[in-house]
Amino acid sequence: MLTAGLFYKDTASKHDLVELTNVADNVNSGYQTRYNICKDSKLMDLIGPLHFDLGNQSKFFINSVNLRIKLERNKDSFTMMSATDDFKMVIQHASLFVRKVKVAPSIMIGYETALGNGAIKMPIRRTEVKSFAFSSGECNP
Repeated sequence: MLTAGLFYKDTASKHDLVELTNVADNVNSGYQTRYNICKDSKLMDLIGPLHFDLGNQSKFFINSVNLRIKLERNKDSFTMMSATDDFKMVIQHASLFVRKVKVAPSIMIGYETALGNGAIKMPIRRTEVKSFAFSSGECNP
């Protein structure tokens, strides 16, 4: 599933190498694989899940709940690794796949009864991510 989103594991301690060399000791195998897939401006189809709090929930929304999702694009220099800056990524098409579930009528009646008594509370499991930036050479393996 991860390779469908162009994820290939980088070689340990070589994750910042973007040079394509033939020396086997100085090669980032993940970068080499990604480079071979998209070289010569090939078109690629990528698919993967959205990584945000509501996308990782095991519970469903009830009917008639409006959900607005806004996707913001990052700069090309953030999304691509390259030794040069003369590249541009073009998104030709994007789709959002949403799963729907058909709920039994008895459960729908239970929801309507609960909503008639008051507002429904839907707990959301929140994922917290902390990011740290290290300059090259500051972290000893």
